[in-house]
Amino acid sequence: MLFSAPLVQKNPPVRPGDADSPVLIWDVDPKLEKSLPRNFRTTDDRLKTDKGEIPAETGLADLHASGSGEFTADGLKLLLARTRGPVTVFDLRQETHIFVNGLPISWFATRDWANVGRSQGAIEAD
Repeated sequence: MLFSAPLVQKNPPVRPGDADSPVLIWDVDPKLEKSLPRNFRTTDDRLKTDKGEIPAETGLADLHASGSGEFTADGLKLLLARTRGPVTVFDLRQETHIFVNGLPISWFATRDWANVGRSQGAIEAD
């Protein structure tokens, strides 16, 4: 027997007022283009202790996950050198990103919501 139910978001995000006129911004300071991304970390790194307590590490060695801020083209190469296996990039922000000369730039509006409430077609048309 198969059951299905529609997913309805009770409180969808409201598009900010400045989203109709987003500004183009550098996502990374150009001086840092040859560095690992901001806050780069992996599940292979030693965990930081809080007040002398060692956090549970069960399963982390097999997870092979990393997290960071936005990367440059050179930063991605450095990141890939520190990871193993296939890599999937998840971008959780709600604005368009592109690379220009290896540096990431994006359309920015309040809360990184330049594309909230827009269709995929409208986003791609930009």
